[in-house]
Amino acid sequence: MIQVDRRRPAELSPEQRRDWLEIMRSDARLAHAFLSPGFADAVDRVCGDVQVLVIENSGRSGFLPVHTGRRGRLRACGFPLSDMQAVVAPQSWSLDPRDIMSATQSSTFQFDHWIAHSSSWRTRQPDQSFLIDLGDGLDNYTRSQLAGSRFLEQMRRQERRAERRYGPLRFEWRVDDAPMLSRLAVGWKRNYARRLGARDYFAEPWQRELVEQCVISTEPDMAAVVSALFAGDQPIAILISLRFAETLSAWIPAYDHRFGDCSPGAILHWRLVQEALNRNVNRIDLGRGENQLKKRLANDRQEVFVGTLRQPTMANWFGRLWERQRETLKSYGWARAAARWTRQIPHRLITPLEESDS
Repeated sequence: MIQVDRRRPAELSPEQRRDWLEIMRSDARLAHAFLSPGFADAVDRVCGDVQVLVIENSGRSGFLPVHTGRRGRLRACGFPLSDMQAVVAPQSWSLDPRDIMSATQSSTFQFDHWIAHSSSWRTRQPDQSFLIDLGDGLDNYTRSQLAGSRFLEQMRRQERRAERRYGPLRFEWRVDDAPMLSRLAVGWKRNYARRLGARDYFAEPWQRELVEQCVISTEPDMAAVVSALFAGDQPIAILISLRFAETLSAWIPAYDHRFGDCSPGAILHWRLVQEALNRNVNRIDLGRGENQLKKRLANDRQEVFVGTLRQPTMANWFGRLWERQRETLKSYGWARAAARWTRQIPHRLITPLEESDS
């Protein structure tokens, strides 16, 4: 039977932080800066609602940093900006989310880049995080991953086009003025979201403050790397990453759309790959969400999950019912949605622990 103790990140003992980091170093699946105590510290500084669930099981400890909300609601730490979420625990553990939620009297747990510690954590929305593994060296990676493709030829052609139109290209692995360029990258992302009518992940002040906190952090287990591609003295693409040990997690990629005709984001990523081993980075996590660049560069995948776990409370049952009907309203309109809702009421049965994809 597990025991769960809630603590603020700053309340963890040096021994607990050491155990947390040792588990991350011993398990490649968990070697991500987003799972580190340093990231939990940064999130708590801007949100003030982070708790670490210290899970005791058979004399060992596991760690799950979460946001706590009203009515027993939990969200993965940094949600929706964290690009990896998991219980940091020994591989031998088989954790059941029901036990954790019961021990913390939680009604709901929401996540979107979840590493399943056991089949009990899986939801109806599996996804993949795209990885670049450089463990066998850059030459072997290039031969095995890019041989026979037109990617390298396309990169050279785009680089020549950019230099003809905008000036000589320069890549910097880690820029000197990281705070200024990180704010520029967030501005580009927000402008792009407004043009598309897409979700703005930096609309809340705490979300922008979190980026700034990470960029200036001096935590030994979470180093921000702000990389940039310049045309002359003009930054045209920026990538904010977080590093833990030899793993670099690409977090916020952005580019100036005035230079979009020469694929500055792709050029930056390729330059990053070329430089990584010189910086003692042998794995780059590109995150979940499929696009052509990730498919071309990634030579490995990590399965992650998106969803919400709910305990069988009446409030959760009605909340989930409304969420589903709201989606139906978008698709069918009021009249057809009402008819659909009436037909489905008898089939809305409460299960021991509902797993949903939203």
